[in-house]
Amino acid sequence: MVTWTNFSIYTESLFGSLPILFIALVVGVAILSHSFYLHRTKWKYVRVANDVAAIGLISESICYLICANNKCSLKLAVILENFLANGFFSLLVSIPDYALTYSRYAVVVGGVSNFHKILTFLYVSVLLYLSWWLFIVIFPFHSDMNNSNWKSVFSCLYFVRFIAAFCFDCVYLALLGFAIRKAMRRTQSNQRTYMVLALRAIGHTLASLLGNLLSFWGPVVGDIIGTIGIHIFLNWNWKFNSSKLRYRVMKVAPNTLTKITPFSQTTKANTSH
Repeated sequence: MVTWTNFSIYTESLFGSLPILFIALVVGVAILSHSFYLHRTKWKYVRVANDVAAIGLISESICYLICANNKCSLKLAVILENFLANGFFSLLVSIPDYALTYSRYAVVVGGVSNFHKILTFLYVSVLLYLSWWLFIVIFPFHSDMNNSNWKSVFSCLYFVRFIAAFCFDCVYLALLGFAIRKAMRRTQSNQRTYMVLALRAIGHTLASLLGNLLSFWGPVVGDIIGTIGIHIFLNWNWKFNSSKLRYRVMKVAPNTLTKITPFSQTTKANTSH
């Protein structure tokens, strides 16, 4: 562990200012509390993903706050900030984000092929995680990540991760939009639900893209935006009033992802008639 702490990239400049850390902590607690208010004891896929992201944001901010203003040694700071905050708790924020993006599309189209599942898994694992996670957690065990060459490689791969995340969000938004448009043309039922789903997808994608962009300022900043996006556009079941363009909040939000009719089922129903 001594070698790992000496060779690990020191990320003091990556987490942002002290007020941002407190904002992250407050946002995480607020989202977790509001999620409990909405669902009480009902546990659903979207609620679990939302709460995991909120817990990850809270834990991540606490790790940074412990060593804020150089309150702890360099070795302890590297363990808390690199290994725990960046290497583990940050994953609890990003994994639910990507998982919900994929699941939303899979539910709408009524399931995807095994090839699609494997390709998505490999894309996310290699380009969105291994492109930076190995440099934070694994490589410091045997190589000095503070070496200028390694830093250059890490910077390039971090930019690759940003581009890969941008493409992931945009591609799935396009696929979902195409599926929703096709479904709405084939049936008159669930029109309002499909419209709300489309608005949610656009909002969630924009929040995810903004979070990825702001992550260059600091990982915590990006995670704040990402967690808020999950909660507002997926976990919180608001609906637009088409005449007044105002939304209302359901006290106990049903799971929108499981309340719509998949496109494949809609097509079969129309064909049978």
